[in-house]
Amino acid sequence: MKPLIDVVIPTKNCADDLRRCLESLKRQTVPVHVIVVDANSTDDTVRVAREYGCTVLFEPKDLPDPVNNRCAFARNLGLRYCRSMAVAFLDADVEVPSGWAEELYNALMTGCAVAVTSGCTPPDPDEDEFAFLVNRVLQFGSSHAWRFEEHTLVESVPTYNAMYLRDVLDEVGGFDESLEGAEDWELNYRLRQKGYLLMGVPFSPVKHRHHITLREFIREMFGYGWSRGHLLIKKHILTVKNMLPSLAIFGFIFSLLFLPWWITIRLIFLYLWVNFMLSFRSLGLLSTPKRLAIMQLLFILFHGSYGVGYLKGILDTIFLRKQININKDSRK
Repeated sequence: MKPLIDVVIPTKNCADDLRRCLESLKRQTVPVHVIVVDANSTDDTVRVAREYGCTVLFEPKDLPDPVNNRCAFARNLGLRYCRSMAVAFLDADVEVPSGWAEELYNALMTGCAVAVTSGCTPPDPDEDEFAFLVNRVLQFGSSHAWRFEEHTLVESVPTYNAMYLRDVLDEVGGFDESLEGAEDWELNYRLRQKGYLLMGVPFSPVKHRHHITLREFIREMFGYGWSRGHLLIKKHILTVKNMLPSLAIFGFIFSLLFLPWWITIRLIFLYLWVNFMLSFRSLGLLSTPKRLAIMQLLFILFHGSYGVGYLKGILDTIFLRKQININKDSRK
């Protein structure tokens, strides 16, 4: 008898994307129970979900205190309605191959890891060149943009394409709804702290239709940095990799203020040369002068926006903590 697999999808005003996602889930080789958790969409999202026979849940318009994270709340809400040993999470803008659910389930049941992801196929450079180059840049900062060539231990599985053992999610209390962001990364961190393994598998990568503009790229990188800075202060989670862009910004400012100009110029050229080599290595046979130039710009914007976001996340969270303490003291 083939297993039933629960799939939780948070949604908001994404009817067209959701239709493509649900159409791909309809073709799975094992039965799936799809739970759509909607954030009060005003388009046809809910109608599409019901058309495909999904269980539809709704977020309250005003989340209860101290909930700050709608995505975490939606996934936890969906989790409470799951019935299977394995729970998958998808974003609505994802399309999955027909063997996706069965192959991830089989990988999960080997007992090697408590969560698996199959990664994503990179965008076709002929269809969306900018999205393709963004994918290439993100591969240097996160496994979330990878397509795996073999079974690979990873530090985090992305909730746009992930499957977990249900009892392990219950054990750690699911997603932390009090966070301002990075709820999937923080959940995966807690799992690793308990000694559990997370794995990327080399089959059934999904198609992530994540179209992005330059402005959206800058905002997203700033947000990623902000959430990591937030985690540093709120959860005391520190990784050197997350600090590097901010340290680079401090180093650049220090060199401008205190070092001779010729040293600063050399450091800038060194930074640009490293970025160029990374770009050339990543693009390989697809390298063109135009693409190398765009990747140079994306690396600079990535490091700058992420680094500034990281620092702001630290300061905002410190200020918020102080404000909470002041309010507590005023009630005494």
